[in-house]
Amino acid sequence: MIFKYLLVCICFVSLGYSSWAQIRDVEHELTSFNAVDISGSFQASITYDKDYAAKITIDDALEPYVICYVKGKTLFIGLDEKAVPKETKKQFKGRNSTSPTYRVVIYAPEIVSVTLSDEATFSFPRTVEVDSFTLSLSGSAQVQGLSVISKSAHIEAVKKTNLIMNVKCDALDFSTDGNAKSRVDFTASSVQFNCAGSSDAVLNGTCSGTFAVNASGSAKALVSGKADVLQAGGKGNAKVDASALPVKEARMSISGIAVTVNASDQLELDLSRGASVTYSQDPKIKIVSIQNASVTRE
Repeated sequence: MIFKYLLVCICFVSLGYSSWAQIRDVEHELTSFNAVDISGSFQASITYDKDYAAKITIDDALEPYVICYVKGKTLFIGLDEKAVPKETKKQFKGRNSTSPTYRVVIYAPEIVSVTLSDEATFSFPRTVEVDSFTLSLSGSAQVQGLSVISKSAHIEAVKKTNLIMNVKCDALDFSTDGNAKSRVDFTASSVQFNCAGSSDAVLNGTCSGTFAVNASGSAKALVSGKADVLQAGGKGNAKVDASALPVKEARMSISGIAVTVNASDQLELDLSRGASVTYSQDPKIKIVSIQNASVTRE
């Protein structure tokens, strides 16, 4: 009797695993788009093609709740979490359950904007070459190994995101916030970098014009390479280490934050409320204002 009971239980569990493990590919033919907005836990990739489509690989039980539509030239991919029944969710939360599968291959001739949220990821098979490129990351989204060539690039990484990329452009606008971690290699004519929250960023590259940084909160930034001018602003307890970014001219207008700079010709100082500047080489010092702040030469 006990043996029969165990056998029934084993069969039941086996059937349960079989049903949970069934995965299907669903293909969607779509109207034209050049931007994507992906949420949830989808692992996304792109295949460059003249037609517009999306192939979604997902568990049978979750397929009815997939979001996939185009609106205003943007393809939206995600899962309607609120519509998923509690019993279906339990299938993927048990002690011996498997994690659900979320994969999507996007087919399009060109993508100029990518927005990722939650735990979404995106991979590109080759360098993205467009006139203007936008990347926005939030939640715990990740992008690694991305390479972009464009006239302008707007990059934003917030919350707990992780970003590794290479960008070559005329104008780079890059912002970090929250606990985002980023590493960006760049070649640009001008750079505007804003770091806030507790974000941690490493930037390395060449800027033929002005590299401008605005830091706040307790953000940390390590900048290396080469630029013509370094312009730093901000307030809070942030730290900007640009000692490995030699420049001809540096302009500091900061309150509270700490900046390490490497200027050869001129260093302009407008400091207040505990700000600190550490500099190397022997630049001409131009003092606009120094109030409750410190300046140290290495």
